[in-house]
Amino acid sequence: MSPPQAAGVQPERYGASGLAPQVPPACRSSHCRADCVQREQHTETRCTTRTTYPYTLQPTPAQAHALEDVVWRCRVLDHTALEQRITWWRRGQGKSATRFHQEAELKDLRAAFPEYAALHSHVLQDVLARLDKT
Repeated sequence: MSPPQAAGVQPERYGASGLAPQVPPACRSSHCRADCVQREQHTETRCTTRTTYPYTLQPTPAQAHALEDVVWRCRVLDHTALEQRITWWRRGQGKSATRFHQEAELKDLRAAFPEYAALHSHVLQDVLARLDKT
């Protein structure tokens, strides 16, 4: 007996028996049922629903000032790095500063400006990486 050909039913999802696999009663969310039917098996670890909860930061005034300072320094670094790339492009007839050139200069920048030394190095490297994506 061949499996029924209903609208929206794909025959390759049926097992060797030709019958649709039964989804356990604990597995009722639509995305999970589709996964279970495709795999023809069910394990509780594969059938978990992730729930997210939005949290808003409520920093103290001192923390808010520190966060604003970090964002401001990152913005200055971003604008300076972009300006450097544009300048190198104009002077180099098509050659520009790369992210890796600029990351190599971060050590000197942190030595020259103690306010940048207070920031974690990965934060500064991420600023240059994001500049590459735009």
